[in-house]
Amino acid sequence: MPGVGPYTAAAITSIAFGVPAAVVDGNVVRVLARLLGEGEVFKDGSAAVKFFTPAADDLLDPANPGDHNQAMMELGATVCTRRNPQCLICPVRAWCAAVKTGQVEDFPRFAAKKMKKTELVRLWIEHDGALLLHRKASTSKRLAHMCELPDAASLPSATIEKKPRAIKRRTIANEQFTESIHRAELNEHTLDEASGLLWATSAQLARLTLSGPHRKWIEELRAG
Repeated sequence: MPGVGPYTAAAITSIAFGVPAAVVDGNVVRVLARLLGEGEVFKDGSAAVKFFTPAADDLLDPANPGDHNQAMMELGATVCTRRNPQCLICPVRAWCAAVKTGQVEDFPRFAAKKMKKTELVRLWIEHDGALLLHRKASTSKRLAHMCELPDAASLPSATIEKKPRAIKRRTIANEQFTESIHRAELNEHTLDEASGLLWATSAQLARLTLSGPHRKWIEELRAG
């Protein structure tokens, strides 16, 4: 089914149907890396999940896979946390290799990411009480179908104020975005639907799917 990957499938089948399938997410990776003292350096979370899946399968209690999976997830979420883990109350402390070496927070190990920095000019364009937005195409690598303030590059004919209304920052994966939001005017307010541009009233904004940061920024700028 669309949107159901190995983690979700294992959780559903083990908890609902008793199928012996181990769940492996970031929390479980952290528990296993510390428990085993695994020093492998992973390029990303997906590589770590793939690496630890056989170990998770080996440790799984086939008689109670749902309870076992929930216990592993809960252990990583509440006790074996990324920072300041609660090792003194951990139920598997006696078997934990990381505890024995005193290097708990050194596991799991990931290669340092090289951050890419990108600057964008976003446009704040209003007309008859509606705000101009751009909806990402379904084929977009990121934020598919989501709406955001349009990028100036998509509206080369717009008249843009030099001074920004706001400068905002966010990070997506290994890319840091600095987005300056400028008031702008369009000479022509009729839009080509194929461009992904659309006018949204206040009522429509509440129903549209916006990216989290842009919804917050729009609300702040409207309130201000």
